[in-house]
Amino acid sequence: MVSLDPFADDIVYDPRRVEYSVPGLNEDVANEVIAAVDALCRTERPRVAARSPKALPVLSPRAGFGKSHLVGVLFQALSGRATLVNIRPFEDPDTRWKSILMRTVQELNFPDRYAGSNGEADAATQLELFAHGVLSQVVADLLAVNKGNEKTIATLRRPARELVGLKGNRQWRGYLDKHIVNKSWIGRMEQRLARIGISMHCAPATWLKVLYGYAYRDDDWSLRQSCLDWLQCDPVDDEEADAIGIRPADRVRVDQAAGELNDLAKSRVLDLCRLAGFFRPFLFCFDQTETYGKSPELARALGTVIMDLSDEAVNQLTVITANLGPWEKRLREQWEEASRDRLNRPLMLKDITPAQGNALAEHRLRVFEVSDEEAERFRGDGRWMEELFEENPEMSVRLFLHECSRRWRQSGDATRGFRNDDTRTPLPTLFGRYVDVVSATPRRLVYDRDTL
Repeated sequence: MVSLDPFADDIVYDPRRVEYSVPGLNEDVANEVIAAVDALCRTERPRVAARSPKALPVLSPRAGFGKSHLVGVLFQALSGRATLVNIRPFEDPDTRWKSILMRTVQELNFPDRYAGSNGEADAATQLELFAHGVLSQVVADLLAVNKGNEKTIATLRRPARELVGLKGNRQWRGYLDKHIVNKSWIGRMEQRLARIGISMHCAPATWLKVLYGYAYRDDDWSLRQSCLDWLQCDPVDDEEADAIGIRPADRVRVDQAAGELNDLAKSRVLDLCRLAGFFRPFLFCFDQTETYGKSPELARALGTVIMDLSDEAVNQLTVITANLGPWEKRLREQWEEASRDRLNRPLMLKDITPAQGNALAEHRLRVFEVSDEEAERFRGDGRWMEELFEENPEMSVRLFLHECSRRWRQSGDATRGFRNDDTRTPLPTLFGRYVDVVSATPRRLVYDRDTL
C-alpha cells in the first residue's frame, strides 16, 4: 500500500499556516522586508512620524515561486514585532477602502498564529494586543508627563503580551474603569495627543473607549461585537454606541452613501496606523494581485491605494506580491506615474537550487512519516533529480513539487509491476485531499463582501 503523496500540497492558501521554509531560499528577500519593518521600530514611542515612503514590490518570474509562502515566512519572523495583515483582493474599485478595512479588522480579530508565550495571552487576538498596547502606552505617557509613579509607568511599558493579564489586576482595572468615563481625564489625554502631533480623523476619546470596550469588556459579547462593527465602519445601535462611549459625530449612519463610507474606511485605516505609534508598526501584504489585472479600473484602484498608504499612513510598511508578467502588462502599466513613484525597487524571488530541492523533499518525507522503504524507492540513485535540474535550471518550487509528485507516483507504480504514464490525478484522490485540507484548516467563518 503506497502512502498519501507527500508532495501533492503545492499551494499556500493561508500564509499563517506556513511552518517550514527551505534554508536559504529567498532569505535575502525576507531579510530586506524584515529590515524595513525594523527601521520603523527604532524611534522611541510614541512614534509620531515613522514612515516607509515607498511600498515594496516582491516579484516572481512566474507563478509558483513562493509569493504567499514568503508572506507566511514574514508573518512568522515578525510576530511580536509588527501587526500583520494579509489583504486579499477587493473587487469593487469604488469601495476599495471599505474592503481593505473589513479585511484588516478580520485579520486583527484572529489569534496571533505564532504566539509563543503561555497562559491567557495565548488566546489573545492581534486586536487585543493592539488595544492593550495602545491603552497602556497612552496612560504611561500621560503619567510620565505628570511625574507619575515610575514603577507604574514601567509596568505599563511592558510588552503587550504581558499586559493582557492586567485585565485581572484589580488596581489597574479600577483605575482604568474610573478614568475612561472621566471627561477631565479624557480631555487631558486628547490635549497630550494633540501636543505631540497625533491628529486623528475620529475623536481620540472615541478611539480609546472603543479599544477599552474591546479589550476589557470581553464578558459582553454584544458590546464587543459593536466595537468591531464600529472599527469596520458598520452602523452601531445608538444604545450600544452610548454604552461604549462613541461620540455622536463619530457614528456611522445607515443612510450614508457608498462613497462616504469608503472615505470613512480610509480614515479608520489611517487612524489605526497613527495609533500604532504607541504599539508596533503594521505590515500590510497585498497578495494574489493578479486579480486586480481583470480590469484597468481595478488595477488603477490598487495603484491609488498604494499611493495613499505611502503618502498618508505612518507606522506601516506595504508589501505587494505579483507575478512579473501580469505585474508589468496588466497592473503597473495601468498606474499613474505618481503611483509608480511610490514603489521601491522590486525584490525578485529566485528559483530553487538542487540542494534546496533535496532539503524540501526530505522535509516532506519526514513530515508525512514516509516509511524507509518508500523513501528509498522515491530517492532511487538520485540521478532523476540531477536530470530534473539539468532540464529546468530555473525551476519554481511548485514545479519542483509537481515533479516530485510525479516521481512519487511512478515509484509506487513500479512496486506493483507496471508503469502509469498518465500523470492525471484521479478525482476521488483530489476530493480526498481537499477534505483533508478543509478538516485541518482553522474555521474562519467571516463575511467577505467581495465574494460575489
